[in-house]
Amino acid sequence: MLCGGAILSEDTQRFIQATLCVKLFQGYGLTETCAAGTIADQYDTSAGRAGYPLVCCEIRLENWDEGRYKNTDKPNPRGEILIGGKVVAAGYFGNAEQENNNFKEINGTLYFRTGDIGEFMSDGTIKIIDRKKDLVKLRGGEYVSLTKVEMSISKLPFIENCCLCASLSAEYTILLVCANNKYMGNYTEKHFGNRDWQKMVDDQEFNEQILKEIQDACKKGLL
Repeated sequence: MLCGGAILSEDTQRFIQATLCVKLFQGYGLTETCAAGTIADQYDTSAGRAGYPLVCCEIRLENWDEGRYKNTDKPNPRGEILIGGKVVAAGYFGNAEQENNNFKEINGTLYFRTGDIGEFMSDGTIKIIDRKKDLVKLRGGEYVSLTKVEMSISKLPFIENCCLCASLSAEYTILLVCANNKYMGNYTEKHFGNRDWQKMVDDQEFNEQILKEIQDACKKGLL
């Protein structure tokens, strides 16, 4: 089984491998690179890695000083992933500003800035460890990876979908949640008796319990 698009979390990959008894390996690429980038070996049993660079493209890591990622980091180089080669698009039609921000020519080769932060492992595979374009800087100087938080919280069974954003003043983050109606019914029946959860939104004990589970999910995700 091959998975493309966003990289699966290690927990999700291991869960699928264990429950479906399949070989699951990942690929990585973007529209701007004609989907080319990396692909894992089908016999690679590690989790959370995007595999080896494809022969049709070049991959380099560029320092991102603000995020403290450098290609001189030890034990493994880290930085923003740049994909170059003939597979890279010429640019964005009619959008010169975005084109200048996202494409870069190095030694005659056109590279696309993916916005993803990668780490080259000792065996030559690459691991996606962060998302530069999803990081927001709060007023206190703290960086928050919106996608990482959303992925951790969305694993909770009572959450159907969620979206995290920063406040206009950048003082704090705001989490918007779409609850799983069926699970919430079972959840409130188990913890609060036979009560309609939609009528409990102002119940302090109910809100504290939900908040605690969200906080625990974030801690489990090392956030």
